[in-house]
Amino acid sequence: MILAIDAMGSDKGPSVFIEPVKRFVRDYDAEIRVYGDKEALAALEGIEHVTVVPTTEVMEMDDGPLAVRRKKDSSMVRAVTDLKEGLADGVVSAGSTGALLSAGSLLVKTAEPVERAGILCMIPTKTGEPFALLDTGANASCTAEQMLNFAVIGKAYMKAVRGVKDPRIGLLNIGKEAHKGDETHQEAYRLLKEAENLNFAGNVEPNKVFSGKYDVVIADGFSGNVLEKAIEGTASFLMGSIQDALMNSGFLTKIGALIIKGAVKKVKGLLDPNQYGGALIAGLNKPIIKAHGNSKEEAVYNAILQLYRVVKEDVTEKVKEELR
Repeated sequence: MILAIDAMGSDKGPSVFIEPVKRFVRDYDAEIRVYGDKEALAALEGIEHVTVVPTTEVMEMDDGPLAVRRKKDSSMVRAVTDLKEGLADGVVSAGSTGALLSAGSLLVKTAEPVERAGILCMIPTKTGEPFALLDTGANASCTAEQMLNFAVIGKAYMKAVRGVKDPRIGLLNIGKEAHKGDETHQEAYRLLKEAENLNFAGNVEPNKVFSGKYDVVIADGFSGNVLEKAIEGTASFLMGSIQDALMNSGFLTKIGALIIKGAVKKVKGLLDPNQYGGALIAGLNKPIIKAHGNSKEEAVYNAILQLYRVVKEDVTEKVKEELR
């Protein structure tokens, strides 16, 4: 297995990739090609199973789709090009989402009959088992047919990667009833309900997504992105507020804080987006993982691990089979 890593798109620079790559090749049987500035990645030179591929350009965070054609020697474009040409089995990048979506769509293409790729993100639930949320920002608006495609993709992903036999699928909406939402969501409800091979559980309201009753939640890209960021922001706010309240109170409260420290840490870990590492750009012919731009080393490692599992389980081919 050969995994390609775009090391230049992160907010923290290429250094954040060095230790995770070293650790990963010790833990797993894989070859890693790391694309970026040769000097910045010098610490990876000579390490067994790691190849540094020098590049001269960087895809900046504000670069959009057109930059893919303009910056052909950027680490992102070189990595995705090698994926297209069979020199790698998957790509991880923390670079510009728009540019990465464009590179994936232009170079490795979307799988038939997918019109547009979507971003699949894992979200925790109160049961401890996460659900797949997509689309979370690849497409500001989606047709009903595209949301049906996302349901098929989400089903295939949860079966292959998470081992869920018959994933329960919900449609993010403003109410449970079939007539809720705009015409697109009403049509999407109808298509999902009529689909023979989907375990459609109906509409799901945003305050019910953590119930553990859904394995896949389908959304248009605008709503999905708002929900994902609202969840991350709320989790950060709540954990910070709880810690401040416990540590800035009286002596007895601080004693209580020490007693429940383990439980608080467990909940904090459950809500930590770094545990999943990144999001799959779902619906492409080959796997690409979009890591957070501000990923720390643990998140980078988990993004590589996520790609490893997607490649090992041949998720993209299983998605194609489900689509057929």
